[in-house]
Amino acid sequence: MFWSDRVHSSPTAPGAASVSVIDTATNKVTDTITGFNGPSEVAVSPDGKSAYVTSGGFGAGTVSVIDTATSAVTLAPINVSGAPLGVAVSPDGNHAYTANWPNTVSVIDIATT
Repeated sequence: MFWSDRVHSSPTAPGAASVSVIDTATNKVTDTITGFNGPSEVAVSPDGKSAYVTSGGFGAGTVSVIDTATSAVTLAPINVSGAPLGVAVSPDGNHAYTANWPNTVSVIDIATT
């Protein structure tokens, strides 16, 4: 998933606890963001200022918010119902949605988080 001139790299090892930021001009890792519990999916806000990263295995999952300018996690993880298998941000940037296992959808009101 791209934001600006950088790309998020999903972890390749099961149980990984970090995501990487890759400079698309040099194809080099410029930052590693730690503190996740099995990160898997990412979506970027329409304005490019925030990235939403899903984490968690079966049962309890979360979404973390990253400031794309600083690569810092900006909030405590947001709990979602089930294990998030995908994430998307609405075109107006007001909501994030996760598709969860088994068969649920969580709606995150970005304005209040």
